[in-house]
Amino acid sequence: MDLANAFRLGGWGMWPTLIIGVLLIGVATLYAFKPERRFVPLLWTFGLMTTISGFLGFTMGLINSLFA
Repeated sequence: MDLANAFRLGGWGMWPTLIIGVLLIGVATLYAFKPERRFVPLLWTFGLMTTISGFLGFTMGLINSLFA
């Protein structure tokens, strides 16, 4: 199974998790090279948004599984 097929089967809930997760990795990399206090709220925000988006994807997948 390739990655494109996994995203197709996973549904639309995987896309926000991917996008926000990539942004989180970018901010974390920036913070690793320049540890400034102004990046900490961004890390918390993107971390929380990624978690919430993951729960959304999980819930949508669970609903789709129950309908099948």
